[in-house]
Amino acid sequence: METVPTAPGALTLDQVHAVMSELSNKRPVFHSEADFQHAFAQLLAEKFTGLDVRLEMPYRAIGSPAPNLRTVVDLYCREPAGEGVTAIEFKYRTREWHGNVPGEKFRLLDHSATDLGRRDFVHDIERLERWSQDAGGTAFAILLTNDDAYWSAPNGRLPTNDAAFRIHEGVTLFGELRWAKNLYPENAHTLTGHFVMAWKDYSDLSVYEEARSKGNQLRYVVAAVER
Repeated sequence: METVPTAPGALTLDQVHAVMSELSNKRPVFHSEADFQHAFAQLLAEKFTGLDVRLEMPYRAIGSPAPNLRTVVDLYCREPAGEGVTAIEFKYRTREWHGNVPGEKFRLLDHSATDLGRRDFVHDIERLERWSQDAGGTAFAILLTNDDAYWSAPNGRLPTNDAAFRIHEGVTLFGELRWAKNLYPENAHTLTGHFVMAWKDYSDLSVYEEARSKGNQLRYVVAAVER
């Protein structure tokens, strides 16, 4: 059992990384985003036995454009005393991969559309900033992927529509982010904090039986909303 911090957050960024590190040894790959969420929550509850851990926790975003709209966070946890709270959003974006991991067969889908994957990750950060302002706790957006297009800098010189949403290693997300030429205004998002993209290795799937030659490396990045 490990201790948890006092208010405002139930978890710190270092503790999130610790859970991901331990999880990578137990579950090097997941069938789906829901599988990832459940495995993380299960390990979190085991590792910090005093935490109240919930999945798909509903709330009303007071600071959102539609404050009466009921929405949810993927994972919510609260300290035993009820003072420190944390919310986590998960994204699991994959390219096609198949392999046999300790007797269990995996066949990952090819999600492609990395531009939309980046947009959705930024949307999670924006939403968690509002949640943190309302709830007074810490929040973390986690993206786990075996698609190197997310963590690698673009090779082309021509600008892309999602250039402001790039999340490769070393990029800092902040301020108003818009699609090129303000196409699709509904894709625009505004971040009040600064979020440095620092990617970490999660697992190497090339060691497993029947593994594909591509998409063998899983990496993740965390955007931390800490008050």
